[in-house]
Amino acid sequence: IELDLKGLLQPIASTGFSIKLFPYYKAPRDIRPFDVPVKLVDFELAKSKSAQTVYQKNLPGDILWDLVLERVTTCIDNVNHVRRIARLAQMEEETVVLALKHLDYYGCIALVDIFKFSNIYEAQHQMRELLRDPNLQRECLEYVTGGGHSGSDVQLEELLRLYTTLQQRRTVAEWVVDNGVDVDRLDVRRFVVFGVIHGLLRRVHRYPILSEPRPRSEDESAEPDVGLEPRILGMLDGAHPLDEISVASGLDAVTLRGKFSLHGKVEYMYM
Repeated sequence: IELDLKGLLQPIASTGFSIKLFPYYKAPRDIRPFDVPVKLVDFELAKSKSAQTVYQKNLPGDILWDLVLERVTTCIDNVNHVRRIARLAQMEEETVVLALKHLDYYGCIALVDIFKFSNIYEAQHQMRELLRDPNLQRECLEYVTGGGHSGSDVQLEELLRLYTTLQQRRTVAEWVVDNGVDVDRLDVRRFVVFGVIHGLLRRVHRYPILSEPRPRSEDESAEPDVGLEPRILGMLDGAHPLDEISVASGLDAVTLRGKFSLHGKVEYMYM
């Protein structure tokens, strides 16, 4: 049997492929009315850089920015929650949520809870990253002491110690007193926000449950209801955190707890 190997021995032509790699982004998270967006980038710088990149010249930074994004980012101050941003921007809440999802998708914002001194936080095992990452340590010092406080004598060792003491279901107010935290030296809100963003802290939410509704008498049924409207009362089922109920009702936590008592015994789950 004779085989013609001539064709088989011919050099094989190489084939080239042009592949463009794009960054992978996680799907945008659900954003709730009581979430607080925190800026991770300088929006003004981002706008100017975008215009320069596309047009290769200096142009107004807002030339490429959507008007909705412009109005929403103006109201982001790391304190306002979603519903308040919608009210300040005079926009529908759904529109604000879509804009924030866009910013969240590209890593321009982080989402944290409404900061209050009655909140409860717990230290997480990610604290080890802060112990061994010099860059994260530097970022922590800069962020925590950058809120208008002098911060000149705040040391990393002090921040590490304070983070680890956030536990045992103590409120931030109780933690401040127990640890003698000087709020003139340390911006407590920024301290907590940094911990939440980087996974060093976890918020422990309170979920109220109306366990023993108080029966209404005939005399009471004739009086104007000074308690909670049925829509809000229906949220006392253990499925809604106190933050959500507070934003939905427009009432602060102290006022809510007073109104809870008008309707019966309310217990809390901590999660």
